Amino acid sequence: MIGKYGGKTLKDMKIWFLKIGVEKTYLKKLDLRAGITAPIMAETTTLGNLLDKIPDPKLNLSCGIGYKWKRFTFDSALFFNPGLSYAERKPVPDLSISISYQLSI
Repeated sequence: MIGKYGGKTLKDMKIWFLKIGVEKTYLKKLDLRAGITAPIMAETTTLGNLLDKIPDPKLNLSCGIGYKWKRFTFDSALFFNPGLSYAERKPVPDLSISISYQLSI
């Protein structure tokens, strides 16, 4: 993620993560997922290199499940939020849930 932050005077930030994951499908409807996220760059123009200041564990684990029913897909993932974990100085669990519908055109 590369972007700007701040109020009236914008500052630069560069935050890069390496993400690796696996997925296994059962019965063509159920997907189980697991992954690891590791920060490889975290710096800002005002604070410099933040990589050493990211709290342990720097490797964040995630797991998820997906289920397909007709044209619907239900997905959920449990993970440690890297941004909130940095701000709170401790691992902060987070949950993501989504429902998708596939249109037939």
